[in-house]
Amino acid sequence: MTCSKIDDNKRLKSFDIERLPFLKRAPYEDEFRVVYVDKVSTLEVKDYPIELSWIRRITLSPWINKALFKSVKETLHSIRGCSNIQISRSTLFENEQWRRLASDAT
Repeated sequence: MTCSKIDDNKRLKSFDIERLPFLKRAPYEDEFRVVYVDKVSTLEVKDYPIELSWIRRITLSPWINKALFKSVKETLHSIRGCSNIQISRSTLFENEQWRRLASDAT
């Protein structure tokens, strides 16, 4: 399934709720999302080898508590090679277009 920007979908009158995880706001159009499906076994975790140099920024869940976000950010920055990575908390739920689409999808 491909991702599309929220602006591209604002004209839709009815919206498929299954598409919500694949909507992106403009600041995130260069991110990659990986969805792993295995019809045979259920995995709690799937590891993917990545190079630290591939990471330019980390955006944490909008559900993360602000105090916990601060602690996680400090911890990530303390890892060798990660001190200059931009780390932020998603503001998805503050986005009016996304909230309208989510509301229409329910």
